[in-house]
Amino acid sequence: MGEASAVGVPYLVSWKALVDAADIQSGETVLITGVAGAVAQAATQIAHWMGATVIGADLGDNRGERNTTRLRDAALSGLRKPRNEIRG
Repeated sequence: MGEASAVGVPYLVSWKALVDAADIQSGETVLITGVAGAVAQAATQIAHWMGATVIGADLGDNRGERNTTRLRDAALSGLRKPRNEIRG
């Protein structure tokens, strides 16, 4: 029973963030990061349901490509810098 109760958590978290906290409106644009995750996928669905345009962002390793391409209106990919470009 514990596993079944966790199914709605990504949707609850996304609803609280997008609707209660951010108060998104139809026609607004929402940037959702980590598109491979359950919360991001739920947020994408809720944002579309609210009439927002969704931009999905990921690190460029294609983890979320298969599941979320059809859900996003636009995508930013390859946001991770190669290790040799990172300076401390």
